[in-house]
Amino acid sequence: MTQTAIRLDLTQQTIDTAPAAQRPAPLDWLLSFRGLDPVRLEQDDFVPAAEWIRDGLDADNVHIVLSAATQPRPVGSAHAPQSDASLYTASQAILAAVLRDGQTVLLDNAGLNTPFAADPQLQRFNVVAVLCVPMTLSGRRLGAIYADARTPRPWNDGDLAVLELAAGLLALAWDHRRLLHQIRDNTAMAEAGLAAQKMSHAVKNILQMVCGAGEVIDFALKNKHIDRIQRSWDILGPNLQRMKKFTLDMLDYSRPRPFEFAPANPAAIVSAVTESFAAVLSSRKIQLDLRLNSAPKSVPLDSARVTEMIRNLILFALDRIGPQPGRLGIECRTNAKNSAVEILISNSGPALDPTAGDDLFAPYEPDRGQLSTGLGLAIARRIAQTHNGSIALDPADNIFRITLPLVPAR
Repeated sequence: MTQTAIRLDLTQQTIDTAPAAQRPAPLDWLLSFRGLDPVRLEQDDFVPAAEWIRDGLDADNVHIVLSAATQPRPVGSAHAPQSDASLYTASQAILAAVLRDGQTVLLDNAGLNTPFAADPQLQRFNVVAVLCVPMTLSGRRLGAIYADARTPRPWNDGDLAVLELAAGLLALAWDHRRLLHQIRDNTAMAEAGLAAQKMSHAVKNILQMVCGAGEVIDFALKNKHIDRIQRSWDILGPNLQRMKKFTLDMLDYSRPRPFEFAPANPAAIVSAVTESFAAVLSSRKIQLDLRLNSAPKSVPLDSARVTEMIRNLILFALDRIGPQPGRLGIECRTNAKNSAVEILISNSGPALDPTAGDDLFAPYEPDRGQLSTGLGLAIARRIAQTHNGSIALDPADNIFRITLPLVPAR
């Protein structure tokens, strides 16, 4: 018997009351949903879920799509071992009907005497059996799950009910991810507002310095006092750079940019960053102790963001040393377990409070004359965490220890 647009009323027939022979898999198959990789679902990668459904239904092909403004967006597919994954696609006519009407579709002879018999995809791939259900949550149609087979399958209302439950689980997982992202964005905006409040006085000081130097330069230009222009530029230039970095840090802190991972040489990154501080270190008589010989040659990193992380920690170290001569130590090496790259940054300045904990990485108002913006440590820790790594303080030696795993971040 051919069936279309069948919707099972779960209040009348549940999984427990459906005969075992009608189910595509035992109940523990549904419970195995907990074993799916949550990180991949976080990234809209539903391939593990498609494989899970394929195995549970004994289907030849499974496709999962999410609703979109123009056309459904594929997020995962799985195929039987004997299938050519590059050939098989879901029936667009069936997907469109399910996404449009929110109905379920159960076909046991898809190419004959059904509303979809003329679908060229069903004809081309000789599809016989089809199951398709919407992914719905709180009245919102999030997407659909489509499964088919090229040989007869004993799929029935019990299988349809199981697939609807699977769709509900995936809809919950997807919506959970959406809510987490929303909470993360709201938290970032709230933290950015608090950071701006804390550092408003520092911004005012920078603006006063810029405006004062600008007025002197304007007066000197009108009166051709070139020497006064030079002296004022020595004040204006560094403060413009501080304002630029503060603005970029605030944007980065409130709206983090996407990360782009690629194999990179961490020692080369550290060397390039320290080279950019050569003039500052020389003018302030700060000795650099740089050790890179034990560093791994290639690690999956976002080079630009790691550069920013190291730069922020060096700026913080220079502020701790202060105007007097001192020492800056930087080492890049593989950790003892050979599982991560470690970057250690130490300085000869006053020891940090070992009880500071997370407060150390909170935004703070920098003192006049400091190089850092007050956001550097917070941004540095976020960069490390996005690499599945960490930043920790070793108070005994006044060392920041950055740990980044050698395996790709996901």
